[in-house]
Order: sequence, then C-alpha cells, then structure tokens
Amino acid sequence: MGTRAFARHMGVGIPLAAGFALFLGPSKPLYASGTHFVAELHGGVAESSYVGGGVSEVVGLAVGPTFKLKRLPARWYVLAKVSTHRESRSGLHHGLEYALDLRDVDLTLALRTLVPVPGLSRIRAYGELGLGRRVTYEIVDRAADLGVLRDDRAEPVLLLALGLQARISRFVSVGVRGELAPLHVADSLAGYAVDARPERNRIAASFHLGFHL
Repeated sequence: MGTRAFARHMGVGIPLAAGFALFLGPSKPLYASGTHFVAELHGGVAESSYVGGGVSEVVGLAVGPTFKLKRLPARWYVLAKVSTHRESRSGLHHGLEYALDLRDVDLTLALRTLVPVPGLSRIRAYGELGLGRRVTYEIVDRAADLGVLRDDRAEPVLLLALGLQARISRFVSVGVRGELAPLHVADSLAGYAVDARPERNRIAASFHLGFHL
C-alpha cells in the first residue's frame, strides 16, 4: 500500500473510531469502589450435637475478599471460615455413670450475598451458602473400670445462614445471624456406648464483628 492510500484509509478510520468511542460513552469500571476484604469474629450458641442435649458455645473466624458490581445493589463476600464448638455432658447408662466430651471444628468455604434494606442505608440483609468438612473429636469415660473410648471422624457439612449486618463505619461492622448445618451421619461413638444419638440438623445463632479493608 502506498503512502497516499495509507493516508486516505487513515483519514476515514480515525473519524469512525472517534465516533464509535463517543457512541459507547466514557469507559466506566466494572466494580464499585469501597473496601475489598473482610475479617469477621463470630461468637454465639449452638444446639447440642446430641438429640435432647442443651446448648453450647460456638466461636469462629471468617476471612475473604468482597466485591460489588456497579450496576447491581448486592455485594458478595467469598469467605474461608473456621468455627469450633465444644460440649460436655454426663449421666447414667444402664445404671453406670458416664462423662462425654465432644469438640468439633468446621472448615468451610462460603458465598455470602448482601442486599441493602430499603430505608436503612447502613443495614444489609444477607444469605449465605457454604460447603466444607466437619472434624469431630469425641471421648466417652465410663465408670466401673469400663475405660475411656476415643473417636475422631470427618464428614461433609453444608452451611445455610441468614443474617443482618450493620455498617457502623467504613471499616467496622456488626451483625447477627442464624444458621443451620444439616448432616447425614452414622451413629457416633457416643451413640453406641451410651445411646446418645447425634443431632443431624444443628442450629446456631451468633453475633459477628467485622473489620473491612
């Protein structure tokens, strides 16, 4: 292509490119501004791991990135979570005393979707879905020289949660949540030893304090 032909093509192309750019409008970022990382501390109570048991304390930590698309009202958190709960109970089984101690640790990866509450600019409602593993450590101490039984096991866990979050500043939030962790498990060590049947749909309620960066 000669110099004159090249110039002629450029003379047509530049106005076309400029017109196309004006038609599209100024370029805008896909993601909204704001904080993009959260760390949360959780504390609350959980239903017993055994049918008919009481409540016990549960504590946890969640960390992960957050993002929001500019044209949508929702914000998303992708969270790596660890939580632990411990409980003890004692009683009689066939006339013999026993003491039971259990601790479990949940390791989950969760997606949280938050939407603003109309009329309350600082408050968001959210739903959360998580998948992971629950590792359980169980000890049964039986009287009459029957000895101590120990067991540990790991099983899949599904986490379903609903909650409210209030942003008290750009970098700090507080919230409350309720969650359900359905499990499909065989009878545990305690089930065989002292007829303590496992609870397959454990409910928990907790508060959380979040730090946003």
